[in-house]
Amino acid sequence: MSTALKVGVFDWPRFAPDQDFYPDDLPPEWRLNYYANAFETACLPLSALPGPGEEREEWLDSLPSGFRLDLRVDDPALAAAIPSPQELGRAETGCLLCDTTLPSVEGWRRVDPDALLWRPGEEHFRPVALLPRADSIPQLREWIESWLSLSEPFEHADCLWIEGSAVTAGQLEALRQLVELMGL
Repeated sequence: MSTALKVGVFDWPRFAPDQDFYPDDLPPEWRLNYYANAFETACLPLSALPGPGEEREEWLDSLPSGFRLDLRVDDPALAAAIPSPQELGRAETGCLLCDTTLPSVEGWRRVDPDALLWRPGEEHFRPVALLPRADSIPQLREWIESWLSLSEPFEHADCLWIEGSAVTAGQLEALRQLVELMGL
């Protein structure tokens, strides 16, 4: 069941490398698609995105409709390689996170002059959250409620991430169930 608030991992390439989430015989280039059929969103470093061309198009076109893909510019030298939102195929384009200040990026709009967060075109800003790892459902709920109290000026948030290296697939599924139970 899909929620209005999409749940996924930040730094997707680091998700589940030593767990049994992915089948042993699954080719590495199919892992994002496999993940996208289980969860609704992922933020991945730009360096993990295949370069422009047919391979990138096939990779992105294999994602299910409605899957939200966010990108993080993890290397300032890659800034010139940032794809426009239209180049990201049928994946729902979420946001672009930049660890560095960029003067402008084609197809993207900075949320505010000091922000490191960019959105496609003129889309209205909706907050995202990166939750720390929580070992219990009550702790997760406490983090979510705290985040929501800080996000009230923004209608509805649309993305909730947990650091990819700090979460198991079971914990991510528990977070999604909690979000559903909270009516988010």
